[in-house]
Amino acid sequence: MESRTLDSVRAGHGVRVVAISGGRLAQKKLYDLGIITGERLKVIRNDGIGPLLVGIYGAKVVLGTGMAQKVRVILLD
Repeated sequence: MESRTLDSVRAGHGVRVVAISGGRLAQKKLYDLGIITGERLKVIRNDGIGPLLVGIYGAKVVLGTGMAQKVRVILLD
């Protein structure tokens, strides 16, 4: 399966995180939100403009486009 950045995934799709790029601060912010390699996420909202809304651990998290571009994922469904 080919990976893509999280910001390119349409709403309704489940994904698995395969890599996180960026500096230590960006990686720490994502880690603090529970977004780590191997974790499953569900993209709830992604209009292509502005932040994304993703579901993780039963919670909803808002990620800016810049942060979402640092997260590489594969589609699950």
